[in-house]
Amino acid sequence: MRRHFTDLAVSFSCPIYLTLGNHDFYGGSFDEVDRIVREFCSTYPHLIHLGHGEIITLNSETALIGHRGWADGRAGLGSQSPFRLNDQRLIKDLTDLDTEALFQKLGRLGDASADYIRTLAPKAFSRAKNLIVATHVPPFPEAALYQNKPSSPDHAPFFVNVALGEALLEIAAAHPEAGISVLCGHTHHGAWYHPRPNLTVKVAHAAYAAPAIAEAINLTPTGISPRIADT
Repeated sequence: MRRHFTDLAVSFSCPIYLTLGNHDFYGGSFDEVDRIVREFCSTYPHLIHLGHGEIITLNSETALIGHRGWADGRAGLGSQSPFRLNDQRLIKDLTDLDTEALFQKLGRLGDASADYIRTLAPKAFSRAKNLIVATHVPPFPEAALYQNKPSSPDHAPFFVNVALGEALLEIAAAHPEAGISVLCGHTHHGAWYHPRPNLTVKVAHAAYAAPAIAEAINLTPTGISPRIADT
């Protein structure tokens, strides 16, 4: 991870806003990895790790907030799922937990992201009418695809952040005049889900060992223009 952060920092001088995903924590703990990221961001101020109260004004109409989020274990079969991700073997905070303790931990992680976005979004809307929310895990089962279908009930608990989805629906209902775009990944399968007229979720396709730009967004002085490039 250090190498990738260094490559980003020295290759680009523009601001880079980032959230972490589950793979970033493999071989470590949440606290250990967060400490490493803090050190990089203090060394390279144009790296901004979202999730610490930032409201980024992108233009007069658009603001950016973000939180890494986490799959909260509530989708599909929930705690009845026999499936496990490598997360439960490779992230220190999630190892050696029985089923009850694991799903309690996942629930707390999902709730933390939902509470964060629920608290910060109204403050962002005091500055802009359009909001971009960056996170890692899709907030709705319909956006968590595998082979172009929603994740199976046994996999879904580990690929959906239900708590964040509920928070986003509340925010969209409270701000019907606003436009909310949620950018996420995690599933490695591209998806576009439109649960409300003013709420859109985009999930980027990804391939192992092949990082790529998923989308280029053209920010006009007063808003976001249509998508202009995909790879």
